[in-house]
Amino acid sequence: MIITGYIGQFYEVTDFVTFAVWGAISTVFFIHILYLMKKVINEGKEGIPVKAQQTLNTIWVIFLISWMLYPGAYLMPHLMGIEGGFFNESGVVARQITYTTADVFSKVIYGVLLANVAEILSKHEGYKSE
Repeated sequence: MIITGYIGQFYEVTDFVTFAVWGAISTVFFIHILYLMKKVINEGKEGIPVKAQQTLNTIWVIFLISWMLYPGAYLMPHLMGIEGGFFNESGVVARQITYTTADVFSKVIYGVLLANVAEILSKHEGYKSE
């Protein structure tokens, strides 16, 4: 997904069709990863405390929302048109801010919440945190 999207960005200014084709290929992987993530979270909720299930639900919502920022950042130069539109210094900065925001939420916040689930499960199994 990352590689195909990266290849597509080489063509965002010179060849919109090639840019779109690589974006579409990347989207197939993107949808598959979202499907797998939802499946894993649903399977992980089986037989665990309600509080951990609620945290996993929160993880899914944050993951889904933050991952929707990636296609927006990819398409950013074309949202308002390249000529005189978003593909200038401000557009490049906005794209990087969007990618960074998505990365922080989909990785850092996700990791913290997942650690919270692990702590809940440990307490549920009789281990005490110090």
